[in-house]
Amino acid sequence: MTADKDEPKARTAEELRDNFMDTCRNLVDYWASVHVDRDTCHERLSGLLHSFLCIFDGVTGGMPAFDIVAQPHPDDKEFHRSEGEDWIEPGTVINDCMMHELLYRADLGGVWQRHDR
Repeated sequence: MTADKDEPKARTAEELRDNFMDTCRNLVDYWASVHVDRDTCHERLSGLLHSFLCIFDGVTGGMPAFDIVAQPHPDDKEFHRSEGEDWIEPGTVINDCMMHELLYRADLGGVWQRHDR
């Protein structure tokens, strides 16, 4: 039995990547043209960053959440240990939370607090 062309199927990595890139391009276009309260470069870039974090969090553009996973060089651990420094373990996921919510938190140096905005 052959699969029907119209039968639902899992999206391919290429389809998902294309959708991700289209969403990113659309966000750049949006933030380049939208009017914001304090129409400054900082406010527009902060809005764009917030929008990108929303993509990773899975709350925009009909996209699923994406993990941001650290992949250090295989020699990094031994190098940092020999230098007396902490290292990053391969596979460490940094977004086991809603990243877009962290952006503006004052206790984490939110974008407005850090820049006296």
